[in-house]
Amino acid sequence: MGVGVANIVTYKGKGTLNARLFGGANVITREGSGNSILYLLAGANVFTDFPQAMSGVPYLAV
Repeated sequence: MGVGVANIVTYKGKGTLNARLFGGANVITREGSGNSILYLLAGANVFTDFPQAMSGVPYLAV
């Protein structure tokens, strides 16, 4: 799923999570339902998605 070191992806709930990790020290926490599309192209990213009101919205985090 990732290229680099220290990539942490936590996915809880239903739906899909697409993560493409190209850096190091990425932390992604995804809870709930719906879809999340993550493209992390740098290092030291922290992404937290609690999509109770944002379900189905793709995200771009660089």
